[in-house]
Amino acid sequence: MRTSPTERVQLDEWKGGFTLLELLVVLSILVLITSITVLKFRPRGEEEIATSALQESVNVLRETRARALAARTEQSVFIDLQTRRLSSTATRRSVTFPSGETFVLGVADAASYRRGIAMVRFFPNGGSSGGAIYLKYGDHERRLRVAWLTGRVTVDAVR
Repeated sequence: MRTSPTERVQLDEWKGGFTLLELLVVLSILVLITSITVLKFRPRGEEEIATSALQESVNVLRETRARALAARTEQSVFIDLQTRRLSSTATRRSVTFPSGETFVLGVADAASYRRGIAMVRFFPNGGSSGGAIYLKYGDHERRLRVAWLTGRVTVDAVR
């Protein structure tokens, strides 16, 4: 059987395989999937855990203050130095600070400190008993403060 010249040209042009564009698209999809998987399943660094604990404790303190204002009743946050745990009676949330972190606590009300547990109270008028938590992890040092007059919760870098 003889093939026509046009059929011969079509058979000669098709060589199989993938174009460069197809290969680049497939490779870019594989790189994207790999990077997402690596980022999602990599273990969190200790510094990230410390930063997360600090931010979560700020949230717990602010939420406890808001509940004291809303309910017009005194609310408390307890800080246990032995277990390195901050917990709120109002929100029923707690935060545990990493053990590798230097953790120093100062409360304004000495009567609120017993057996290694300190308390920061938030009053119905928005004020608080005040206090500060100093956290140091690696080269980073932060101070979480609760203002006694306004109950405002802030975080500062300490130098």
